[in-house]
Amino acid sequence: MPEKMKLHHIDGSTADIDAIDARRVLREHPSEWATSAFPADVQKKAQEAAKEKRLTILKIKTSGRPQHEIDAALAEIEELAQLEKADADKAARAGKKADDKKG
Repeated sequence: MPEKMKLHHIDGSTADIDAIDARRVLREHPSEWATSAFPADVQKKAQEAAKEKRLTILKIKTSGRPQHEIDAALAEIEELAQLEKADADKAARAGKKADDKKG
């Protein structure tokens, strides 16, 4: 049976993942996943951002706009989220490299 690792998500949830997959997740998404819990204020901020995103999506879906406009708005929200996540991951990797050089 593969070795498991417990990972902590920025929103406070946890996941037990095969170690090889967990290492890939940590490498590719360092701003979103960690081997120890994120600080409570960071978790709360992530939970609030997720709630706000869900409310925004709900408002768009119930706006009565034509489906193609809804689809375009949802795609734009997702694209923005992916760009923000990529920027955060890049910054987290840069911070880790700087910490590695110090140690």
